[in-house]
Amino acid sequence: MMVRGVEATSIIVISALQACEATFNLEEGKRVHEFAVRRGLESDILVSTALIDMYMNCSYPDKAIEVFKRMPEKDAVCWSALLCGYVQNGMADKSMGVFCDMFFSDIRPDGGVMVASAKILLLGLH
Repeated sequence: MMVRGVEATSIIVISALQACEATFNLEEGKRVHEFAVRRGLESDILVSTALIDMYMNCSYPDKAIEVFKRMPEKDAVCWSALLCGYVQNGMADKSMGVFCDMFFSDIRPDGGVMVASAKILLLGLH
């Protein structure tokens, strides 16, 4: 990005994070995260949500929750990313906690959250 003189935008950072997520490349994802922090892009809600997705997909939920907690504002999409990430990682207790926190934060769940919530119940049965 910097070598070619292209200015780093949130769109470029999100695309790079999605590539890391798709290839399960945690180390490169961490480098993109560091780059986003240096450029002041981590506070962008879309970048933060992409970071949560990447960390969850790379089985690093502790880092995902760190990003989530630092977010200055949270919408249904980032809550959903966190909840679905916990479900994906088989962490029913954490995902149920996120669902409750989401509810008490006056964020209304979307269809994806409802599907993930059904999966929480299935995880809890095992």
